[in-house]
Amino acid sequence: MSCLCLKKIRTSVAVALFAVSVCGAASAPDPAEAFRRPPQTAKVGVWWHWMGTGVSREGLVRDLDWMAESGVGTVVAFAGPDVSAPGKVELAGGPSEDLVAATPAWWALMRFAVAEAVRRGLEVGLHNCPGYSHSGGPWTRPEHAMRELVFEQDGRRLGVGGQPFAGPLVDAREIARYSLPSGELVVSHVAKPSFNSPAQKDATGYECDKMSAAAVNAHWDHVLDDVKKALGDFIGKGFNFLHVDSYEAGTPSWTPQMREAFRKRRGYDPIPYLPSLAGFAVSGARAATFRRDFDRTVADLYRDVFFRLSRDRLHAVGLAFSCEPYTGPFETEACAAFVDRVGTEFWSGGCPWDGYELPSPGQWGRVRDSHFPQGVPNRLFEAEALTGWPESSRWDETPAKLKPFVDFAFARGINRLMLHSVALQPWGDGIRPGMTFGCWGTHFGRTQTWAQDAAAFFAFISRCQALLQWGARADDARWPGGDWGQFVRRSGDVTVRFLVNPSATNFTLTARGEWFDPATGEIGAPPSVVAPGQSGFLVTGRTEGLSPEPPPLPAAELTGTWTIDWASAAPGPSPASLRTVRPFFDWTTSGDDEIRHFSGTATYRLSFDCPDAATVTAIDLGDLRGNSARVRVNGVFLGTVWAPPHRVRVRPGLLKPTGNRIEIDYTNVWANRLIGDERFPEVCERRTAQCLGREIGSRPTRYPAFLKTGRLPPDTRRRTFSMWNYFTAESPLVPSGLVGPVSSMVNAK
Repeated sequence: MSCLCLKKIRTSVAVALFAVSVCGAASAPDPAEAFRRPPQTAKVGVWWHWMGTGVSREGLVRDLDWMAESGVGTVVAFAGPDVSAPGKVELAGGPSEDLVAATPAWWALMRFAVAEAVRRGLEVGLHNCPGYSHSGGPWTRPEHAMRELVFEQDGRRLGVGGQPFAGPLVDAREIARYSLPSGELVVSHVAKPSFNSPAQKDATGYECDKMSAAAVNAHWDHVLDDVKKALGDFIGKGFNFLHVDSYEAGTPSWTPQMREAFRKRRGYDPIPYLPSLAGFAVSGARAATFRRDFDRTVADLYRDVFFRLSRDRLHAVGLAFSCEPYTGPFETEACAAFVDRVGTEFWSGGCPWDGYELPSPGQWGRVRDSHFPQGVPNRLFEAEALTGWPESSRWDETPAKLKPFVDFAFARGINRLMLHSVALQPWGDGIRPGMTFGCWGTHFGRTQTWAQDAAAFFAFISRCQALLQWGARADDARWPGGDWGQFVRRSGDVTVRFLVNPSATNFTLTARGEWFDPATGEIGAPPSVVAPGQSGFLVTGRTEGLSPEPPPLPAAELTGTWTIDWASAAPGPSPASLRTVRPFFDWTTSGDDEIRHFSGTATYRLSFDCPDAATVTAIDLGDLRGNSARVRVNGVFLGTVWAPPHRVRVRPGLLKPTGNRIEIDYTNVWANRLIGDERFPEVCERRTAQCLGREIGSRPTRYPAFLKTGRLPPDTRRRTFSMWNYFTAESPLVPSGLVGPVSSMVNAK
């Protein structure tokens, strides 16, 4: 996870259908088989953050149950502080108050978690050290820490670039002395104050020197020794990889082997030119190119030492090397060649198609093109997916809100997502929504209001990934989109194209083929109209193909007296049932505070007649306000509606001319209940926090004592508790409610 700038993009295409094309290699199975039953590699993954002492056995078991039931395939465990806000905050009073990451007690709990995960059919990975950056810990001795140069003259200390050096001189080692016109200059190297982060204080230590084989080996000696002791019998049997997250450890300027390595690679001695790194004038034949040569040597050593050794050490014990190899003082493309599971990242927030792009697109393109070349089948390109800024993921995110970012990533060539994030929930249902990864999102997990609907969203992702992993890549310039990562995979005549309409208007599709709809799992004729925000796969060459079909037309609005029953996601009472002929309204406009601030699931029920029952092919739910709904007709579950178009297919014979019943379980987000609770006194002391110079919310000063009881204090009017609070009582409510209309649909003539 790294806070990368999102770059502006421009496109001259006013209404474009973006495409990633994939064609099957000779050995590729039928794409329909992969689509209907995605393999393990295509199932969605999640990052599972254990927040300091805020973990429990009971909680992790319930988390894993939800993951398995929701269709998760891979879980990557991280050890963080109690709060990441940003940085690290430790709190007293946690559920496992004395637990410290990477200690024997923590490893015992991790062993229990891995055993439970594997028993449920989940693949498990683990970040290599506490925190999410990068590779170090309390076991890293100062002599194995990253190193930086210090230039001392006349009592002044300077660092590289000539800036004042104010840090402590830990493990200082002299390199050389220089007689300059301005006086004697002493150049030394010291331990760089760069630490694995964010992690508990007792789980924090120096980052290992990535350019030193001795330091990198010392790091892996410690980590792998712990891994083998705790998890050895699971290696390759469900526990399959260690992860190194995005690089945020800074740029070192020395390593004990630098002089020898520089001479070997550049052909001359760097020592005479070192003063120039701090702005002192030096002479010599290499003075003009020294800084470039120095930086090149640093990059070479990262590649040849850290990345090469990490791969070799992990392979030696049967583990794969997972890494996000970018934003460091190294070449992404060169270092990615040593990584088994190459990853990048993309964040939620803004509009991905109109103004934002995945970070470092140029680097991404080079990595994609080198690591996933044309004609090579079954290459995977992972991404830490949907990491959320506090402004964009505040318990107000939904699958519909997240889908454009997922579509965009797929159109850029990503084909395996690791969702950020599931914070381990240590408490039971009496504490909701509960734990967070500090101020960061997106909030996935079993305490989400739409946790039950997540299975439909995850199935969409897994079906997409099954086809985007299928076959081998080639280029296809026939589809618009410029630099949007257009892929083709060819095997004979079979071609699979991922299509998404990012515009606000319908797109007309004229190509023959088959339409694989990842939102529903259905395979049929292509739609003649691709709705705004709709995505799917056009498959050609597998069969003779079908002509595009027009969308169904409204037949009749379902009217009558509806009943609305409310089931709050928070502990406590729900609004009274409503019986009304006008059920379709935005809840935030209600005069009833319980409805205005409701968060959870409302079930809309109607008994209705359908004279045209024999011709009805679908039911359209109309405006969902960006939320999700599960639909049952005459007791038969028809599906979860969360993405456009908001329709479910009705099978022949299900509807009757009279005496039908529809039930719609509509779920909104946590934000409205959390905002409503801000009208009442707090249940714990909180402290505000800032990020990038602005206030982003508040967190407890300690774990409140009532958490140990598993329920809120009996004298509070609040219904919710969240470790991170984003809201005030004046925060705008999030549009909610089934606005409809709900209509029967018939095939167009």
